[in-house]
Amino acid sequence: MLQDDAQRAPALRRVGHQRLGACQRAVERLLDEEVLAGVERDLPQREVRVGRRQEEDGVGVRMGQRGVDVGVGGNAGGGGKRCRAVRCAGGGLNDFNAMGKISQSAGMGCDGHAQTNHAESKHRSLISFLARPSKSDGVSHQTAPKSEATTHWEEYCMQIMRTAALAALLLASVSSAHAEKTLKLNGVQPPSHPVSMTHEFFADRVEQLTNGSVKIDVNHARALGDAVESVESLRDGTLGFVTVSASNLSQIDRRMDMFSLPFLFKSADHYWTYLTSDRAAEFVKPLEDRGIHVLAFIDSGARNFFADKPIRTPADLAGQKIRVMASPVQIKMVEAMGGTGVPIAWGDLYNALQTGVVDGAENNHPSVFTMKFYEVSDYYTLDEHARIPDMLIMSQDVYDSLTEEEQAAVEKAADEAEAYMRGAWAASEQMSLEQLRPLFTEIIEPEKQPFIDAVTPLLKEQGEALGVADEVNYLLESGSKF
Repeated sequence: MLQDDAQRAPALRRVGHQRLGACQRAVERLLDEEVLAGVERDLPQREVRVGRRQEEDGVGVRMGQRGVDVGVGGNAGGGGKRCRAVRCAGGGLNDFNAMGKISQSAGMGCDGHAQTNHAESKHRSLISFLARPSKSDGVSHQTAPKSEATTHWEEYCMQIMRTAALAALLLASVSSAHAEKTLKLNGVQPPSHPVSMTHEFFADRVEQLTNGSVKIDVNHARALGDAVESVESLRDGTLGFVTVSASNLSQIDRRMDMFSLPFLFKSADHYWTYLTSDRAAEFVKPLEDRGIHVLAFIDSGARNFFADKPIRTPADLAGQKIRVMASPVQIKMVEAMGGTGVPIAWGDLYNALQTGVVDGAENNHPSVFTMKFYEVSDYYTLDEHARIPDMLIMSQDVYDSLTEEEQAAVEKAADEAEAYMRGAWAASEQMSLEQLRPLFTEIIEPEKQPFIDAVTPLLKEQGEALGVADEVNYLLESGSKF
């Protein structure tokens, strides 16, 4: 690895051929030597000090944002301030020079920058790697090189390369394990929606559980794109998280459209009994091969029709254009009831209703209320024709880039967010319905059986078409217990 770094170096300026040869030989020797005898860590900081086995010499390293600085030098009799340093930035080695500085009072030894006093470095990161602590203060004291002959340069280069090797490994491990990562989450709902509140809860818990190593930048109201765009951004790793309806994932994996099947779940209890089961987890796991890691199911309640004309039976849907998600099953559901399903982006629906592009749509109570669809629709029909879960999903590439500890923290936060949303949803659903009652011309509570009868053939047909017949049969049979 170090040899590759040396080959990629843009320059080795002002270093004599003799010294360069010594460094190259040091690299060759490095792989055969034990590097350190002991390790001491102070994780909030980002500097490294390496002491040699001989107490008179030492090397200091700082891992900065632009690379790795390595210094070698010493304190001869307490008065010497000679220091040689090399910067390893961007995979290359620059020249040896005097940019390092001794700071015995701070116990820093020699490092690759001119700022080494304790007050200045206190806010930075310090990770101390000690080979043999001295008797006085636990730090390997440093003395000046005995000479600058080739053999001595090989000794010092050996230390520099040894330290650079450790720094390179640390830069990969420490910065990935302890450096702050900020990941973006896009939500399609406005800030007042319960799912948006759940996103804020999830972000707070991830930051707490990772001790700040992972932070989530939460965006609401389609700030980073609509549902379909967000799924694509998530799959290519440019977006960390999004919550979308399971129906929105049918374009990635058509099996996900099973959740759009009407009256698949008998009740909320039936719905959650399945979603919290191992069977449901196995059902969505193949999405990982498509770049999507499912973290949690997010409650989205029962869906109902709202339109500019009353819908009391399926026959009232005849000739009506009803907005649906980009889901083949939802389109077929509306067709089975006599209407025409028209896929329209969520953010465009208000205008589509206002201008008559569609006659109606369907969704849950909180979404209807927060999007103010009562302003452009007169009737709300509580038929509860579907319970389609939302999913809090994460980019699989981003998930894989986290440490195991961070992954566990994200999973735990997602489990808590799922539970949080169930509570928040129950309260919001009830409150939203009460708020909607005076805002619609009429809220209709129809007989559900005619709607169920209209779509029953669709369940078997689409179960087979989607390759989920066994899962559909299981759900229909298990629903008899609720």
